Amino acid sequence: MVGLHIIGRCKRYFFNHLTLKFVTVFSVTLMVSGTFFMTTGCVKSGGHTEDPEEAVNDTLPFTEIEFDETYHDFGEVKVESVVSHNFHFKNIGKKPLKIYRVRSSCGCTTPAWTDKLIPPGEKGFIKVQFSAKGKSPGVNNKQSTVISNTKPKIHELKIRAEVIKDRNAPEVEG
Repeated sequence: MVGLHIIGRCKRYFFNHLTLKFVTVFSVTLMVSGTFFMTTGCVKSGGHTEDPEEAVNDTLPFTEIEFDETYHDFGEVKVESVVSHNFHFKNIGKKPLKIYRVRSSCGCTTPAWTDKLIPPGEKGFIKVQFSAKGKSPGVNNKQSTVISNTKPKIHELKIRAEVIKDRNAPEVEG
């Protein structure tokens, strides 16, 4: 009987000891991984971060940018259609211009831009595409935030579209 009692105590000690080690290792792992993810952040394709100026390469000298326009009205856009507009700009500074990223206010607006260094006096563009797919009829005002090696770093491009129902589409009762 004494032997079984000792074996039972050993099993409990061994089990409790392993459980304690597992909990300790698990806790430390959780703390380290949590700290890593909190400090590194998450940057999506297109450069989405909480702070638009965060994670921008500041090694390039500042220059100046001039847009031909910063607002475009698409007018009436049929539901389920996609429209786009090119915002043209010029580097009016004395140093090369770099567009680091362009961030849109929602997923229905998609930007594309000149991704190379633009020498002084040269031009580039930012294409903003608006998708009315799945949109309800009505006015849509959207903006795209441009981040570059200029002062100020941030420039806003705005678009407007009035989404209308396709007159040829069959009526859907809901």
